[in-house]
Amino acid sequence: MTLLLAFLIWIPKLILGFSLADWLWRDRQPSGLGFKFFLAVPLGLGLSSIFFFAWLATGLSWALYLVLEAFISLGFLIILFRDKTLCKMPANGFFSFPRLKIVSVVLTLLIAVIAFIFFLRYALQFPHGYEDAWFIWNMAARFLFRASDWALRFREQSALWHPDYPLLLPLNVVQGWALVGETTRIPMALAALFTFSIPGMLYTVLLRLRGPLLAALGSTLLLMTPWFVLYGTQQQADIPLAAFLLGAVAFLAFYLREQQLSLLILSGLVAGFAAWMKNEGWLLWVNLMGVSLTLAWREKRLQPLAAFLGGSLPPLIVILAFKILLAPESDLFVENGNLMAQLSDPVRYAQVFSAFARQISDFGGWPLGIFWFLLVFSLISGFDRGSLPIGFWLWAVFCIQIVGYFAIYIITPHDLDWHLSTSLNRLLMQIFPLALLACLASLKMILPIGEINHVTHD
Repeated sequence: MTLLLAFLIWIPKLILGFSLADWLWRDRQPSGLGFKFFLAVPLGLGLSSIFFFAWLATGLSWALYLVLEAFISLGFLIILFRDKTLCKMPANGFFSFPRLKIVSVVLTLLIAVIAFIFFLRYALQFPHGYEDAWFIWNMAARFLFRASDWALRFREQSALWHPDYPLLLPLNVVQGWALVGETTRIPMALAALFTFSIPGMLYTVLLRLRGPLLAALGSTLLLMTPWFVLYGTQQQADIPLAAFLLGAVAFLAFYLREQQLSLLILSGLVAGFAAWMKNEGWLLWVNLMGVSLTLAWREKRLQPLAAFLGGSLPPLIVILAFKILLAPESDLFVENGNLMAQLSDPVRYAQVFSAFARQISDFGGWPLGIFWFLLVFSLISGFDRGSLPIGFWLWAVFCIQIVGYFAIYIITPHDLDWHLSTSLNRLLMQIFPLALLACLASLKMILPIGEINHVTHD
């Protein structure tokens, strides 16, 4: 019963996320509505966290905030139900959709149910998650929940590990505990929501860009990658960050296809939440800001950059307030007298490159690394020329992320072997859904003969 309640309490936040996405992007195609449905998880939890952070600063009752959020969500829900254009089903219902699309949906749902059963089985065996979950994220939530002065966590003498880490995840855990009590079921349910929102987003964005076969292939490959679901059960913060990263980049892809500036506003908002989720999210934000700047230059107008920055503004204000007023300095950017020696050391570059090559080759927990499968599949399928403009930008974002992670390892003040062995596989998991999106959005797909004339992206 507690586990079911731990899932139900997030509904008001999901309504907030869906409502904002729908207000900014009035798309009524099945792929658009589906994408907003799954995006409601990262977007709604991100919104709730910044509102709750601002509420903490006022010193008012937590219960009052949660009641207000619930009433606001109820108001948005009433508005959504009164919108008769929200979801127009074909006259003959679900089965009037092309057969290939129905099969792809059913197959993906079946794989997702199997993965969810595995998730619950493993998560209930290890309810505290893995080391990072209980030692960093859930411990931060416990301090915030129990402390009479929550700001004590950020003092220089704090005994907590990484007190500079952003608060999106701990603040949502705190809200869950305020509603149902301090139980392991709350972070477990949060982990499940983030984990299974990602294949949903991947399916719907590929459905919109490339059709049902590649959509089903992408989401199925993701769900069948053992490390993906395993990291979710371990409550690793890299899985929620992957959700924000995929959502932000998907909106960029939609903008490139449809040229609606509101899509860049949403991309900036989700990218800003990525930085509020985990420090590595800053790299994504800078990455996408650079892309927006390039688009503004190519289109000879400032609107793309202004839209992205405008969307980023709410989370960035909260992050800057947190970093400037509360958080101590990050351990990665403490004074490093060996910085120049590290930057000019070829052995260090070779060591990092070797670790990247090894981890990418073995990534995912498959008998043969998933990236090798994608390479072979891409060579067999070939690239679709019509999709290359969008594919180019998706691959550009992916490659910049890889280069950014590589650079961090070069300048890390920590022991390099330790840092690589304890974090590189998780960093690769952050961008794994993006790799699937970039790859499959660029490929040709041979359709069964009977379906060629019936398949549309929506």
